[in-house]
Amino acid sequence: MVMKLKLNVVAGMNLHSINKESLIQELNNDINCKKQQYISVTNTEAMYFGSIDEIHFKYINNARFSLCDGVGIKLAAKFRGINISRYHGPDMFLDIIKEGQKYGWSHYFLGGKNGVGVHLKEILLSRYPDANFVGVYSPPFRDLSLDEESHMIDDINKLKPNFLWVSLGLPKQEKWITKYKNQLDVNFCIGVGAVFDFHTGNVKRAPLFFQKIGLEWFYRTLFERRLVVRQIRGFKFLLKAVISNKNRF
Repeated sequence: MVMKLKLNVVAGMNLHSINKESLIQELNNDINCKKQQYISVTNTEAMYFGSIDEIHFKYINNARFSLCDGVGIKLAAKFRGINISRYHGPDMFLDIIKEGQKYGWSHYFLGGKNGVGVHLKEILLSRYPDANFVGVYSPPFRDLSLDEESHMIDDINKLKPNFLWVSLGLPKQEKWITKYKNQLDVNFCIGVGAVFDFHTGNVKRAPLFFQKIGLEWFYRTLFERRLVVRQIRGFKFLLKAVISNKNRF
């Protein structure tokens, strides 16, 4: 059954409750209308940055969809009497690629280490043979020169993908989208964090049990100690959201 889009607000930031069927329908309508927009995959760390950075705050609130990507946000919302549907980024990624086959949607992978995007394309084509992957680019891990920026934008615009998947990590990918979105001839930009690595096996996903109960972050942190700082940021936001009476802080 198709569910209508529902907007919720937590700590002044927008979050949309939407299921797969409704998301695909909305995306197809927007693509047919040739709209150019972006989707925010919003977890507690993203909302932490939104609570301290005006640019990230606006990024979340100006997104066509701001999807709840973490159980922490659901908990923060519960304390305010709000029920939000969770839509995990890696699942959304596969849903759009799978369902997009029947619409002819095209995809461009930006980010990840050299070779990851090509490997991801090969894996996905074995699962979704009618998917349309038009480009892959792994920018260097440094500030780009003006010529490099121009070449990157020209390559994307030449191919005109419906979906530009940006895997540069939070908040770098959101800053990248904010900087370039008005120069890009794409329908949707989506920052997807470690999704490229998840689906190529470079980063091991948690067992399905942990995914279903919303504790994938805990499982990953056990094996990736670099994520501790990210979890601390998320917990800071969650604690503020629970104890604060303000709509925004």
